[in-house]
Amino acid sequence: MSTTEHPRGRQVPAALRSPDARALTALRSPGTLRSPAALRSARALVALAVSLLTALTLLAAPARAGSEHVVDEVGRLSAAQKQELENRIATVSATYGQDIVVLLAELGGKTPMARADDYFDDHGYGLGPERSGVLLLIAPGSRDWWISTRGTSITTFTDAGIQALGTRLKEPLGKSDWNGAATLFVQQCDRYMKAARAGSPITHAPLTARQKTLHWLGAGGGVLLGGVGPGWMIVQLVFVRRMRNEGLEPDARSYVTPGSLTITSRQDRFVTKYVTRTKRESSSSSSSSDSSTHTSSSGATHGGGGGSF
Repeated sequence: MSTTEHPRGRQVPAALRSPDARALTALRSPGTLRSPAALRSARALVALAVSLLTALTLLAAPARAGSEHVVDEVGRLSAAQKQELENRIATVSATYGQDIVVLLAELGGKTPMARADDYFDDHGYGLGPERSGVLLLIAPGSRDWWISTRGTSITTFTDAGIQALGTRLKEPLGKSDWNGAATLFVQQCDRYMKAARAGSPITHAPLTARQKTLHWLGAGGGVLLGGVGPGWMIVQLVFVRRMRNEGLEPDARSYVTPGSLTITSRQDRFVTKYVTRTKRESSSSSSSSDSSTHTSSSGATHGGGGGSF
């Protein structure tokens, strides 16, 4: 029986050596590679090394829901609609460094806030060290919507800005236009992120056509009223001043005959009241740049807001 010297000097029979050890010996001895058995052992060793390397790479990578940023668990979007949304999201996210996710799903016994926060955290969404990103949850069954933010997206989407965005989303959501609502959301993400980068986060919705009309009518009315003042002065100067009267008395007593008016009783009557209220901030939540925050079940800090439609 042939033996092989162990690296520490111990003699190990060749028959007891493992296939991997024999393959390594074959690699050190080029002449033995001519043997088919040695070649098979060497190939097996290389395949094993590649498999281990691949597994280590996958374990080291952060948990992500692949490249899927439009998740439709209720089957309301077509494949073409999802792909179009994915393309839009990729462009906006790459521009501003904030992740964008659209989730169509039922609540599963959770609150809208918990459902949105947990999905964002558990599926590894978010860009950069703070895992910045925003997720829109649409629950068609319960008719709820929620926007969850994390990282720098918390200050990008302020509380007032989220409610303003929700006001705009209610129109397509109310019509069950799920793709229209998702498309509008991604478009507004671009608008909100651009404004935040410029240092002016959005805190109100843009004016609708009706609101713009009322605004211009109000401005026109102001101009009209502004012209009344100079017109009145002209009337006073041209016409009233030419009248030969005794002028105006400062009060009504001059027009009352002395002794002709007698007051027999007097009483006070309550007409109305005026109350001033000052908002007291709750101690249960913190605020940063008009964005309140809370802690998710995983311990992460989130902002957000939502409503029903």
